Amino acid sequence: MLKSYLKRISEVAKREEMPKLKDELTEKDFRKLVLVSNTKMRKKFKDSFSNEIESFIKAVFLTYKSWKLIDESCKGDKQKSHTSAFLFNAINT
Repeated sequence: MLKSYLKRISEVAKREEMPKLKDELTEKDFRKLVLVSNTKMRKKFKDSFSNEIESFIKAVFLTYKSWKLIDESCKGDKQKSHTSAFLFNAINT
């Protein structure tokens, strides 16, 4: 199930260029978070998940960018802002 989701996200990412937003994280930032600086831990992680790492980073990054677009459109609307906050919390769990 996760593989099919990641595959769909990657296909969408190849077709669509996401707009740039102010103060946003980059895909490179997400890569740094996933590939921790602890050399022993990073090697073990890469050995275990080498085939899925880039797809995962892309999926998380696109999810973040999608939320950021939603959040930018919520300015001044309390109900939309609450929805955005729930989405943000769901992404972070």
